[in-house]
Amino acid sequence: VAHMLAGLLLSFSVRMNRLPASLKSVIERYEIMLQRPDPKPCDRGPSRAVTASQLFEFQEFFKAYIRDRDMYYIDSNIVRPVTATHQLSFAERIGPHQVQWFISHWWGTKFQVFCESIHRHALSSVSPQTPVSSCL
Repeated sequence: VAHMLAGLLLSFSVRMNRLPASLKSVIERYEIMLQRPDPKPCDRGPSRAVTASQLFEFQEFFKAYIRDRDMYYIDSNIVRPVTATHQLSFAERIGPHQVQWFISHWWGTKFQVFCESIHRHALSSVSPQTPVSSCL
């Protein structure tokens, strides 16, 4: 187990060192901004949702890097580095909620378009504080 953990940490370290220096520092600032120094795992399933507001805050925080990119870029360059240290899901890392809506989407869609869709849904049927779950 110790060898596996060491391997994971080394893999994360190598991955972080391949990120542009400015993105690496923005990820570090994001982790500080989360103010969750000791996040905990939760059961898989409906307790792993994020609010639309959390999603929008993420988008805003990384907008200079996200631009017109899709989830394939965001997952490997932002989400995985944010979650790697604690080996948790994105929802667990930023603060999970009980799901009220599940959203299925194609990772090839521009992330901005995905967020705009969530924003329209939040305004028309729920509030931005309503927990949503997707394969983010």
